[in-house]
Amino acid sequence: MSVDPTSDVVTCAFCGTSSFIQRPRRAPTAPMPVVPQGIPTIVVSDDYVKNPAQVLIAIVVMALVMVAGVVAFLATGRGRGPSGDRYSVGGRPLPVDANGDGIADIAMTLTTLRESSTEHLAAFDPTTGKQLWRTEALPKRPDHATAAQGVLVATVGAVLYGFDGKSGARVFNTTLPELPDALCEHAGGIGLLTKDKKLYPVDLGSGALGTPTAGARYAHEAGTRCIDLDPPHASHGPRLFEIEERPYRDRLKAMQVSDVFAIGSSTLALAVGTRQPGTRVPMLAMFDGDRQLWAQEVPGSEPLAAKEGDPTAIGVGAGRVLVAYERNDKEELHVVCIEAASGKRAWEVAFPERSFFTSFGITDRYVVMSGFGKARALALADGRQLAMISGH
Repeated sequence: MSVDPTSDVVTCAFCGTSSFIQRPRRAPTAPMPVVPQGIPTIVVSDDYVKNPAQVLIAIVVMALVMVAGVVAFLATGRGRGPSGDRYSVGGRPLPVDANGDGIADIAMTLTTLRESSTEHLAAFDPTTGKQLWRTEALPKRPDHATAAQGVLVATVGAVLYGFDGKSGARVFNTTLPELPDALCEHAGGIGLLTKDKKLYPVDLGSGALGTPTAGARYAHEAGTRCIDLDPPHASHGPRLFEIEERPYRDRLKAMQVSDVFAIGSSTLALAVGTRQPGTRVPMLAMFDGDRQLWAQEVPGSEPLAAKEGDPTAIGVGAGRVLVAYERNDKEELHVVCIEAASGKRAWEVAFPERSFFTSFGITDRYVVMSGFGKARALALADGRQLAMISGH
C-alpha cells in the first residue's frame, strides 16, 4: 500500500476499507482535520514524521487484521461475482425480468472493488441474491437510471445507454444534445428531460430521440410536467412528484403536513408529515382527488418510541405504500407495508441496522431495500426476508 504524505485518508485496494491518518498538526495554529464519521483512525506520532516508512508498517498491521476477516469470508465462496471479483451495489433498485420467467427480478448499479474499480448495471434474483448478469463497464456511475418495457435505461454524462433486461447486452448508446435533468414517464415508455427544459421521447428499440416539446421539472415551470422515474432524493420512490401541500393542510386536523406527492398520472396523492399536537410521530395520509381515503400514524405499536419527524423513506408500487421509520430506543429501522387504497396494514418488520436504508425498489412480488453497498430482498406479501444482495 503506497501512502501519500499529503493525504489524510488511505484506502486498501484489496478490501476497500478507508482509514483516516491522524498526524500531528503541521503548525500550532493549523486546525486538526475532522475525522469522517465511522472511519477507522490511524494515529501517527512525531516519530512517524521523521520516519514515514513506519506509517506503512502501522497500516499494514491494521490491514492484516482486516484481511484475515475478509479472507475467511471469501473462503466460504460468498461475496464474489461471476468472475470471482468483489463488488458493492447501490442506487435505486429497478424491477426487470432478468431471466425470462415472466417475474420481475431486480437491477442495481454495481461497483467492482479492486484497484481499478469499474461501474456496471447488474441484475439479481431477489429470492437468492444471485447475480444473473452485469452490463459492460460504464465510463462512470450512472447519473440517472430506470427500467421500462424490458429495457434498462441509464444516462452517463451526455450519453444515453439502453441495455436488454434479459441479458444485459447493450441495445443502444445515444449522444445527447444537452445534459439530462431527469428520466420521465412517457406514453412511449421513457421521456428524457434535458437541462434546457426540452422533453424528448426515447425509442427504446434504437435509442433515437423524438421531436422535443417543452418540459417542466417543477410545478412552477412551463411545459409538460416530468413524472420522475429516478427522483434526485433517494428516499423518494419513482413516479412520486411534489405538489402544493396547502390544500391538504386544513383537511388533516391531527397531522402536520410536510409534503404531498402525486402518484404518477393517477388521481391519488400521498401526504407525508407528523402527528399534531403532541409527540411528532411519523404519519401518512392518502387522498383520491379531494376525498381522503385514510390517515394514520406509521408505527403500528409503541408510536412514542419512534424517532420524531417525517418518515425516513417512502415508495409506492403494486398497490402498496412502503414506508420506513427509525426507533429512538433501539438501533432499529422499521419498514411498514400499507395497502394504498384502504390503508390496511399488511406487515411491519424491524432490522437491526438503523442507518442501512437508502431507497426502495418494489415489484409485484418483492421489496428490495438498497443501502451502503448491499441490499435486502423481502417478500411483498408478508415482509419475510428472502436474500441479502452483497458482493462484500
